[in-house]
Amino acid sequence: MKLNELFEAGPYNIDWNRVARESLPLFMLAQDIKENGIKEPILLKDGKVADGIHRVFALWLLGEDADIPTKEIT
Repeated sequence: MKLNELFEAGPYNIDWNRVARESLPLFMLAQDIKENGIKEPILLKDGKVADGIHRVFALWLLGEDADIPTKEIT
């Protein structure tokens, strides 16, 4: 799935306060992804991000344009 498709789908559930608290580690995650790639797929529930929102934002920071590994869960 392309990054823009993940953003268009939106999150299944997200705690924006948590995202704000964790912004510095987000840059560290982006650096790790840049060096090592995605280790786990972004989990989707009903086509929306259920787990991996930080990885989605890290990929956005990196300007990623390739297909992102995703997995639909029930």
